[in-house]
Amino acid sequence: MTPVRESVVWEGEHPSFVISHRVADFDHWLERYDAGGDLQRTHGIIGHAVNRSLDQPSTVIVYHQAD
Repeated sequence: MTPVRESVVWEGEHPSFVISHRVADFDHWLERYDAGGDLQRTHGIIGHAVNRSLDQPSTVIVYHQAD
């Protein structure tokens, strides 16, 4: 994986999940993902990391932590 964004909460233990999926245009997807930060926080997401697959750059791997 290639790290793109990282804002993980390291203190304490938090429920988390990882999802991966392909996108048509990574730059457009990342712009929209970044724009959704307030929505994520409203729904309890407190930490995240965004990565790209080395083998398939159109595949994103997202890690979310909840409170």
